[in-house]
Amino acid sequence: LRSWFEGRLTVSIVDLGALSPGSIELLHRAHADQIEHYVFCSSTSVYASGLSAPVAEDAPTAQSDTPLNAVERYLAKATQERPFPTTVLRSTPVFGEGRGMLSYFLDRLLFGEGILSP
Repeated sequence: LRSWFEGRLTVSIVDLGALSPGSIELLHRAHADQIEHYVFCSSTSVYASGLSAPVAEDAPTAQSDTPLNAVERYLAKATQERPFPTTVLRSTPVFGEGRGMLSYFLDRLLFGEGILSP
């Protein structure tokens, strides 16, 4: 990772797979001054249970230690300690039986219905 950052003034990062604060902490501590913007792709699963749809962006999150909740808490703390421009995107489930857009597209293909793309 260090060699990848060498010679670059700033970079933007879209992270689809951070599952622990430690995976971001090393990046943050070593290269925060070079990161122009960090986008973390999280999930709506971080919200507290029992909320009615539609769930507002600022709705309370669960206090559990699931990997995504832990990463989001780390990012909130890290941005207060040292400049680290961050955006957290919370998508609806993208996979799983009967859940999310990926499942929708795969079901259409499985049942020969095709996918329309404008």
